[in-house]
Amino acid sequence: AFTNKEFQVGAYSNESIKASIGATTSDKIGQVRIMTGGLITASGTVSTVFKNVDGVNDVKLQSVKISTSVGTGIGVLAEVINKNSDKTGIRAVANVISTSDEAVKSGTMSKIIINGITLGDINDIKAGDSDGRLVQAFNAVTNQTGVEAYTD
Repeated sequence: AFTNKEFQVGAYSNESIKASIGATTSDKIGQVRIMTGGLITASGTVSTVFKNVDGVNDVKLQSVKISTSVGTGIGVLAEVINKNSDKTGIRAVANVISTSDEAVKSGTMSKIIINGITLGDINDIKAGDSDGRLVQAFNAVTNQTGVEAYTD
């Protein structure tokens, strides 16, 4: 607990202040909530309004298109939410994960473009990406695409 702590603030004795900080659990000073978009199954335009952010006023965010095109999606929605966090007190993080229930098949992937970045063709992919060629190609441009690949 941080109760009745005294701080010297001046050059002379008795120039001090006392301070106490009350309960600091999230139910006392704010709310922490983790949400999942696991049920997102379609694309479209999202319009978001945070109601009564200060007890009176609403904050309407700019609309965001949710799709698989460049400059759209959950990441853009998180950016818009974060641009307004000074008004709403809300911050968002987007972490989109896509999985497959099938193993990587051998062959060639042609004309690969990830988030507007062209990878081109990846030839001679081994079953299960046993030599890591596919994962390495995707991860070579992670800093440009925001996409990280792995196999398990």
